[in-house]
Amino acid sequence: MASAFGHALAAVAIGAAYPKKFTSPKFWVLGMVCAVLPDVDVVSFRLGIPYEAFWGHRGFTHSLLFALITGAIVTLLFYCRDFPTRKGVGYMLFSA
Repeated sequence: MASAFGHALAAVAIGAAYPKKFTSPKFWVLGMVCAVLPDVDVVSFRLGIPYEAFWGHRGFTHSLLFALITGAIVTLLFYCRDFPTRKGVGYMLFSA
């Protein structure tokens, strides 16, 4: 069974593939938080939401749309100042 620790470890393993010049403590913490975030849907059990419901466990928070929205929000909140810099997305995409 997957756990929060397993999800965080997977984020660390994937993050290790990035060049060291793009990583920082913020990168590691946000990666682990984003990996664990979809499982906050277990709160739905306490709220009486059935497992198989849209807001239940393995519902919306486990969708690609949720991942896209989460990625966009995290990027805007934590990395918007980095876009025009050497650590920005443009540099990562177009540098050789």
